[in-house]
Amino acid sequence: MLLIFAQNTGILEPMGSKRTAEKPAKPVGIRAIARAQMNQEIKRIAWDQLQKDGANNLSLRAISREMGMTSSALYRYFNNRDALLTALIIDAYNDVGERVEHNNSQIPAENYRQRFISIGQTIMAWGKENPHRFALVYGPAIPGYAAPEDTVDPGTRSQLVLYRLMSEWSDTQDIDHTIDAPPVPPKLGDPLQAAAAEVGMHAPTHQIMAGLALWSELMGVIYSHFFNHFGRELTDEGNIGSWLIERMATRIFGPEQ
Repeated sequence: MLLIFAQNTGILEPMGSKRTAEKPAKPVGIRAIARAQMNQEIKRIAWDQLQKDGANNLSLRAISREMGMTSSALYRYFNNRDALLTALIIDAYNDVGERVEHNNSQIPAENYRQRFISIGQTIMAWGKENPHRFALVYGPAIPGYAAPEDTVDPGTRSQLVLYRLMSEWSDTQDIDHTIDAPPVPPKLGDPLQAAAAEVGMHAPTHQIMAGLALWSELMGVIYSHFFNHFGRELTDEGNIGSWLIERMATRIFGPEQ
């Protein structure tokens, strides 16, 4: 078996299972509404700037000039460039994650092959519609920027759809719980388990590593397609990314019935 995932062991467990009584929502004041609207306008202009000049050249001074306000006034909404970048990254991850979750929910639960294909094709379609957003969250690292923990949950939404799918599929299979791979050393396994626990995933290390390997393979195809590493003829005319995603699905789940 190429891929090993937890079978009947709860590879994904919800975090914070102890429910607490929800507090009644506080009324939203006019000042809070105005601040939220200003945040959205700042981010709108920032997205325009990213589309024209790239994330490396994002400038709060340029945004403040376009909005007709002083830089110091803008800093009341975002302390610095990194704070604004983080807000944009969270929005982008949530946007693609919500779409992946929605599209996957429209496919019959037992159609694992099509659900897998849907994840890859949805991310590719979202990237084509939002190239500057795709480049921000899935492209090269931004020099001098370190993503804070706030980006973890939004950044793993699409990934967790894949992990849940594979966990559900493995429950229908007679899986031999062995793996043809070298042991995972502690220097990899320990931080991997810690990262998995942060998003509510609990499984043996080699199974988490198998899921990470599959996600990395899928995103490698999408990244190479998006950034034209296959060549324009294969990418634009041949749509090689979609073909490779379907090939992966066939390898894992078998041919389409």
